[in-house]
Amino acid sequence: ISLIRDRIDFLTPDDRQWLLRKTAEKVFFYA
Repeated sequence: ISLIRDRIDFLTPDDRQWLLRKTAEKVFFYA
């Protein structure tokens, strides 16, 4: 996750939160 966070510096904090939340949902529901 830290790698993703470091690589998406061009996104706003809100976009980052949304993206991380979506990623977490995918991992949680489909893992």
